[in-house]
Amino acid sequence: MLVSEIVPSLEKLTAAKPTKRKCRKNLKEGILKFLTAQGKKGAHVKAIADRLGTKPANITAWIFSTGKKVKGLKKVKSATYAYVGG
Repeated sequence: MLVSEIVPSLEKLTAAKPTKRKCRKNLKEGILKFLTAQGKKGAHVKAIADRLGTKPANITAWIFSTGKKVKGLKKVKSATYAYVGG
């Protein structure tokens, strides 16, 4: 019997290299800066997500959790928000 038959290959025994995580972005700063630039017409959630390089679900979750504490953040129409200062 060979050792290689008894012990599985070393590649399977070693742990996978950890992937490098993306830096956490400050969503509040990015969202409010983008919405301020858009003015009263506001911006759609997908446009905000594209600009910040994140998923639309992250933007929506931020708006419904942290965003409701921000004065001046208003819903203009479906999935469209504007920041009118505050």
